[in-house]
Amino acid sequence: MKRPTQPTWTGDEYDIKMTEQCNKMMSCHVLCFDNQLFGQYNYIKSIEFMKNLDIYRLELKHCRYIIQKFKSDTLRELLLDSCDLKSIDELPLENLEVLELIDYNSFKFFAIEKDSKLNINCITQCKQLKQLRLQNYKNIDLAPVSKLITLTKLDLENCYVKSLDVLAPLINLEELILSGNQGINLKAINYFQQLNTLQLESCAIYDKEMEIYDSINLSPLKTLKQLQNLNLSSCNILHIKALKSITTLKHLVINHNPGIDITPLQFLIQLEKLEMEDCKIKDLSILKQLVKLKELNVNNNYNLNITAIQHLKKLTDLNISMCNVRDITVLSTLTNLENLSMDTNPVFYYSPIFQLKLKRLECSNSTPDLDKYISLRKVYYISLCGNSQNFTRHDLVIAKKLKKTNAPISQLKKLIQQRASFKSMFNTTKVKVGQILSFQMNNQIVFTAKVATLLGALNEMN
Repeated sequence: MKRPTQPTWTGDEYDIKMTEQCNKMMSCHVLCFDNQLFGQYNYIKSIEFMKNLDIYRLELKHCRYIIQKFKSDTLRELLLDSCDLKSIDELPLENLEVLELIDYNSFKFFAIEKDSKLNINCITQCKQLKQLRLQNYKNIDLAPVSKLITLTKLDLENCYVKSLDVLAPLINLEELILSGNQGINLKAINYFQQLNTLQLESCAIYDKEMEIYDSINLSPLKTLKQLQNLNLSSCNILHIKALKSITTLKHLVINHNPGIDITPLQFLIQLEKLEMEDCKIKDLSILKQLVKLKELNVNNNYNLNITAIQHLKKLTDLNISMCNVRDITVLSTLTNLENLSMDTNPVFYYSPIFQLKLKRLECSNSTPDLDKYISLRKVYYISLCGNSQNFTRHDLVIAKKLKKTNAPISQLKKLIQQRASFKSMFNTTKVKVGQILSFQMNNQIVFTAKVATLLGALNEMN
């Protein structure tokens, strides 16, 4: 749910009384734990312009009390998160455009799984609903949802959905999220010809007797002629031949599918973003034809040959972390590269990246020449955590936002060395007055301050 820029309040027991003066408030996010704050809500006065309301961990009867304080004819977005819902009767549904009902209390990762059933029969009152999110509800009856023909986005993550037939009337759907519905049958997917985004993460079929996962059948996806974004992560997929004909794809995610055959990717020439993390891929030659690629993530593919990356001239974002890459010479050809992640690679020759105009660099658990890294003038974020060769016991992250006037960073050397055992890494580099530097040690922010006011900021911390 997008957060508006209009007057907003996040409730807690200390400032809840302030709401009695906020009669023009348009967005409200109420955080409650085990109904502890309910007694404070009687301070809320009638609010006439409320459009967005989020409520977290509050019983339904208390939710209704709060909602009654707002004029329902203005409410457009309603989120009820972990509110132990059994029914949504008596909620102001008529004018809603966005409705999100989430139940983390019954989430399967908890030790005791709760069989949470929700009656949503009255959801048919939502004549203007465009986005609906029902997450972590078991055995939910989707028949009422099929009446919501105005829906363009539907999220049914972890709702034990097995078939899509009941949703056939929803022909205006543009985004469908079905992640976590193991063994779902996709035969009815052809009803949704307007789909441009489909998420099927963790939908592999689990055989309890054999204690193994089997992949879902992707063949029905061939009918989706407007599909642009597809997520098939953790689906135990070995073959993606069905994707060969979906030439409209621009963003494909196939993370965590070890042993997958990526040969059909050569036909997806419209791809702009590709994620293949942890797939046991050894070679990227098949990607040569994907000249429109701008973002590529091949993290955690051990002993990966990255030579073919030289053909992907439009790359702006690249992640080759944990791939046991030793030679990065090929990176010097990627003149448009702005964001590079290459953590945990045994690289010894780093010169190729110093020719690039990087803005963000992550090179943790490697053996870099620190002085050269700091000389990357356009970089505003550098992560060099775990590089013991350059630091005694500390990790380092430097984030920079550039402003105007030049000033030597060597002035900061003494201060910085007082805070951590850094070597003389700032001797020659120049930064700019007004620049914001953020330093971390052991994943803890040490300080963040403008160069011109750094001393004052450090004194305040002390």
